[in-house]
Amino acid sequence: MSNTMNTTTFNVAFSCKAPGLSFGEVIKVVGNSPSLGNNNLSRAVTLHTTPSTYPYYETAASLPLNATSFQSGSPELSISYQYALFTGGRFKRWETTPEPRRLDVVMPQDVQGMDLGDEEEDGSAPAGGNQIITVVVDVFSRPEEPRPT
Repeated sequence: MSNTMNTTTFNVAFSCKAPGLSFGEVIKVVGNSPSLGNNNLSRAVTLHTTPSTYPYYETAASLPLNATSFQSGSPELSISYQYALFTGGRFKRWETTPEPRRLDVVMPQDVQGMDLGDEEEDGSAPAGGNQIITVVVDVFSRPEEPRPT
């Protein structure tokens, strides 16, 4: 979280567990924030994996999301988002949740106004610097095969 000139930004990293993907399938996250494409699939954020992090997919960096309100004097973040599956660069389907997911965060009073640090020149957070909120969920898992009886 960073706090400058009456604008509070929450740094959010999105990660999901998706062990059931096939080769060539890509997960993207989209939501009602400019950093999440303003619900526009063509501007959704791609999640990445590596052999060492599979089956977890994550954003390449944390995304800056501006506070959506300042009720009770505390900066708040309230967004909705969903994961989407793409194949060959084309939308295939949404994750199987009945409603978009929600992320609601209130910055505690004891953190407000603290110097949380700035990013280093290489883009990394300094020791004891920016707090990053990480959201991890299960998505796109293939149903288990029925066990023989």
